Amino acid sequence: MLASVDGKISTGSTDKLDVDKDFPRIRGIKEGLKQYYTLEQTTDLYSLNSGRVLAKIGVNKLQRKIIKLPVSFLIIDNKPHLNKIGVDNLIRKSKKLIDKISIVVAPALVGGKDTSSLIDGKSLSSVKELSNIKALRLTGVKKLNDSYIFLKYGTVRKVSDFARSIYATLVARLVPTSP
Repeated sequence: MLASVDGKISTGSTDKLDVDKDFPRIRGIKEGLKQYYTLEQTTDLYSLNSGRVLAKIGVNKLQRKIIKLPVSFLIIDNKPHLNKIGVDNLIRKSKKLIDKISIVVAPALVGGKDTSSLIDGKSLSSVKELSNIKALRLTGVKKLNDSYIFLKYGTVRKVSDFARSIYATLVARLVPTSP
């Protein structure tokens, strides 16, 4: 996953703005961008995407024939952009649950309260919700060229506990509670 120093994964809050299209235009960022794409091709087969991006590429449409991919998906969806069909499609495509994350930090500050970040969604508002915070363990740091940094993390909680909390969050967002 590519993110700015302030954790933004997009260059703005509209579909017209896109890191893959915009970063190559910005002096001081475009120079080191190629190394991110090179790293992306060599890392484990995990895919961190936003629900917004997946909705744009049609994951919410019923897919009768699902081809299982050797990829595990981690989805960040703050609206939600994904519907139940989209979540089911991703679960059926995914290889296994995620227990690590790699982030390339670009030398940029994007800002904007409505700009997507690594982890968007409803803000925590009670002490009880602190259990939703996912603790990570730093497993690697590599300084790249042109002021980029490559970070690797593993999860602290067992994958099964982590998976249950992710699934519960998805279900809570997709299934409205009765009044």
